[in-house]
Amino acid sequence: MERCGLRALQLTKSLRGEYVAIIQIGKEQLLLLLGVKAERASQLDRPLCVANMGILGMKVQSFWNGDEVVGFISRSLAERPGVKLRDVICDRGSNLLAALRKLALPVVSDCSHVMMNMVKKLFKDDAALSKLKASVGLLRQ
Repeated sequence: MERCGLRALQLTKSLRGEYVAIIQIGKEQLLLLLGVKAERASQLDRPLCVANMGILGMKVQSFWNGDEVVGFISRSLAERPGVKLRDVICDRGSNLLAALRKLALPVVSDCSHVMMNMVKKLFKDDAALSKLKASVGLLRQ
């Protein structure tokens, strides 16, 4: 798996142009930076797939604060000097937002997180939904 990941990173070192980035931290503490050519992103008429994206950076560590995210993004972009980020899509986690502010990169909210926060707010007192949420939590465990 490591060789596959390293190969995917090597393939993006020669990229040039403007990109829209997607950055996220997974449950396994993998910080992943994906890039979609800005021109391609503006023409999409369906959800993104792997073929639309390139891996601009990835790293696993036990904890990510804003400064560590800044270092990660800076190193990833330094290895790809031809890439300029037009927008960065993220879930608005405090560590990601702090890093993107320090780097003066424009942030676009991840629509799935925006929608779920709206649903939580609208249905915060709904007993049936609370019960369903608890059941799903137990199922996931």
